Amino acid sequence: MLAAACNDDSPVEPHIPGQLTAIAVTAGSEHTCAITAGGAAYCWGWNLSGQLGDADSTSQLQPVPVAGGLVFDTVIGGIFNTCGVTVSGAAYCWGSNFSARLGDSTEEDRTSPVGVRGGLSFATLRSGFFHSCGLTTGGAAYCWGYGNVGQLGDSATAPSFSLTPIPVRSGLRFSTLSTFNFHTCALTPAGAAYCWGSNNSGPLGDSSLTARSAPTRVVGGFTFRSVSAGGFHTCALTTDGAAYCWGDNGYGQLGNGAGVDRSFPVPVGGGLVFAEVTAGGTHTCGVTTSGIAYCWGSNGFGQLGIALGNDPTKPARVLGGLRFLSLSAGWSHTCGITFAGAVYCWGYNHYGQLGTGDTTASYVPAPVLR
Repeated sequence: MLAAACNDDSPVEPHIPGQLTAIAVTAGSEHTCAITAGGAAYCWGWNLSGQLGDADSTSQLQPVPVAGGLVFDTVIGGIFNTCGVTVSGAAYCWGSNFSARLGDSTEEDRTSPVGVRGGLSFATLRSGFFHSCGLTTGGAAYCWGYGNVGQLGDSATAPSFSLTPIPVRSGLRFSTLSTFNFHTCALTPAGAAYCWGSNNSGPLGDSSLTARSAPTRVVGGFTFRSVSAGGFHTCALTTDGAAYCWGDNGYGQLGNGAGVDRSFPVPVGGGLVFAEVTAGGTHTCGVTTSGIAYCWGSNGFGQLGIALGNDPTKPARVLGGLRFLSLSAGWSHTCGITFAGAVYCWGYNHYGQLGTGDTTASYVPAPVLR
């Protein structure tokens, strides 16, 4: 649908020698990863804990291949770590193993991929600050690591800890799942949203500020088709492409033109119809059905990619005139893939997470170079 919408009026993308092409990109806290058409994973940026997976701990200003020769279906950048699922459903993680987030039965950092224990076949993985969660191919949710505010979803009434995946206590099956910081959200096949974990600013969307150690339903009776957990907020898309956000709004990341936290879904302003929405640390971005990128929220490092003078509490169009297939919002940077598969990043670049070959921040989409 997206490609068809852009066939007639999309500008011709510039050919940039050496630019990385990929089918998926994921922005982590201070690093970025991508998957090529053949399933090879590449990462770049900060590598102190081994989150680039290249069997080293040296930060890289441009993409380097993840070690092991694995063929990935999905890769997700976390907070100083990375996780991925191969085409056969095998789960791997690498980087910081703080609080046992890698799920390999240890708390040792890993500079190359290690298998998540438990023998489960996963469809996707996500990793937060203290924990990681995954969704099996059968739709069952599992989490592991440290659950100090209920983020393991195991119904524990006190902080809990697990070196390997344990089931989320809900009896529900989910179709998609998202984790970033201290909370997790997931959708049932019918489009009902459930969240668990920290709820200080209302990112669980249940009209309270109470942490939950088991999935609690997001209020409003919405039917969502996607959900994205950010630093302290959450955003989701309804089946008709309307974006809603909830939680922390200190930087305008809910996109409703205000700066007040909300513990329930509020509509993103502008009346745009989105194909995708992605919540970052303190900002949010979305791609419309015609491939136009919009961002809102914190812009201290240029992660919105918008013109000066735009109201950051409402969606503003990303500069550069590119049409994007997908976007990924990290902590303070954003990356996207165009319809031609070219990878661009913008925002904070102190550790080379933009992949441009230097450490200069960019306020507009900049090509990732190999």
